[in-house]
Amino acid sequence: MSAQLPPDENRGVELKALWWSEISVATCLIFLRLWARIYKRSLGLDDGFMIGAWLCYLGDGVAIHIIAQTGGARHFFYLTPDQQEFQTMLVLIVLVIGIACTGLGKIAIGFTVIRIVGNTSRRERWAVWFTIAMTAATSVVGILLFLFRCGNPRAVFVPELAAKARCLDNQAILNFNIFSSLWQVLTDFFFSILPMYIIWRLAISLRRKVYLLVAMGLTLFTGVTAIIKMIVTALLDQRDLTWNTFPVYGWFGTEAMLIIVFGSLPTLQPLWTRFIRRPRQGYGIQLSGSHGQRYNHTSGKSKATSEVAGRGTTSLVTYGDPPPDVELAHLTSNAGIGVITKALAQFDQQLRGG
Repeated sequence: MSAQLPPDENRGVELKALWWSEISVATCLIFLRLWARIYKRSLGLDDGFMIGAWLCYLGDGVAIHIIAQTGGARHFFYLTPDQQEFQTMLVLIVLVIGIACTGLGKIAIGFTVIRIVGNTSRRERWAVWFTIAMTAATSVVGILLFLFRCGNPRAVFVPELAAKARCLDNQAILNFNIFSSLWQVLTDFFFSILPMYIIWRLAISLRRKVYLLVAMGLTLFTGVTAIIKMIVTALLDQRDLTWNTFPVYGWFGTEAMLIIVFGSLPTLQPLWTRFIRRPRQGYGIQLSGSHGQRYNHTSGKSKATSEVAGRGTTSLVTYGDPPPDVELAHLTSNAGIGVITKALAQFDQQLRGG
């Protein structure tokens, strides 16, 4: 019988290397996101939920490290009964925290979409809110099912308790897991396509429009990863639980990283403008009229060259990208347009008085 068994291999090193490298990338993006939002003084609910997702991701990384260190990346039948019980408990912990991680991350992206939508369309706002609520509900129900499907959570991984426990029907749990996974995939695509549609309608420069379209469109890859994870999980053979969960861990870790990374990229545009683009070229403000004045804004400092030979009527003309601290929602709403117009009029009046 022993001759038919596969070799006693341990993939713990590969598991730790994969997870900690991906966590490092996600951590860098989280700190860049916070830097950009603090720089703009625009911290919001989306940042709080994304930080929560990152903390869950970090917690799962610790659990994965323990799994790798204690033989959880070996074949299940090479483990002692105590080790099997311990590893099954860790699998449950990783799954529960993982559901919270992906759920919080998708909710964070949803709140970012709310900031983009602004007051442009009540129907679009309600669609986003409904998607956020359904994502939260499916995540909470999924966690409760994993923990309490047999009443006592310990009955999931303790054979003696499992033999006496009355558990929910496995087919019902499987059906819900399929529905929840499909909903999460649809959420990824919806939270990517809707803001791309809104951004395409914005009256902003083509360069900034392309940046935002690419930044929001990258979340489509998160949906693709979620589909692969769903298929790998559905095909999981639990008879060799510890060995066969390796690809599930891998795809889940990749999905969580992409949620955090691609969900944070749209918030980094102010840092790009402030530290990369503006030092090279800046953006200009031009006054045109019967006698023409020109103001160039470069590297955050105003330089004026007056060519006024007499008094004439001037009008304010702006070109290039709008300042990075203007929210996209403000650019697309009537109230936002009024605020921007008023600010430009005040600036024009100051120039006239000068």
